[in-house]
Amino acid sequence: MKNVLAIFLILTAFPGLLFSQDTISRYYDKDWNKITNKNAAVYYGKSFKNNDLGWTTRDYYISGKLQMEGTFKSKKNKTKHGHFTYYYENGQLKSEGDFVNNKHEGEWHYYYEHGQLKSKGSYRDGNYEGPWQYFFEDGQLKSEGSYSI
Repeated sequence: MKNVLAIFLILTAFPGLLFSQDTISRYYDKDWNKITNKNAAVYYGKSFKNNDLGWTTRDYYISGKLQMEGTFKSKKNKTKHGHFTYYYENGQLKSEGDFVNNKHEGEWHYYYEHGQLKSKGSYRDGNYEGPWQYFFEDGQLKSEGSYSI
C-alpha cells in the first residue's frame, strides 16, 4: 500500500516527469538564429512529438504571443510538412497554408496586420501556380493574374 501511495504522490506532484522528455524548447535571436541564452532571445519555440504526424512546433514572440504553429518531419525542425499558421505579435493571422517537404503547396492566404486579406493563391512544388489575387488594405482588389510553371 505504501508503494502505491508513493507512486501516486510522485505522479501527481511531478506530472512533467512523464511528458517533459518529449518536449524540446529552443531560443532564437531577432534573425531566427538558435541561441542558448534565453535572456537574449527575441523568439522561443517548443516542439513535441505528434504521434506519427511528426513534431508539432509552436514558436512564440518573447512576449508569449503565438508566432507560428506547424508540423515538422523530425525534432530537428528542418523539414516543414503539414499545415502552418503564422501570426503577427498583435495576435492577427499573418499567413496560413501547407508545406510538403519544405515547399509551399496548395492554397495560401496572406493578411495585413489589421486582419484584412492581403493576397491569396496557390503553390505547386514551392512555385506560384494558377490564379493569384492581391488586395489593398481596405479590401479592394489591387491586381490579379495567373502563374504557370
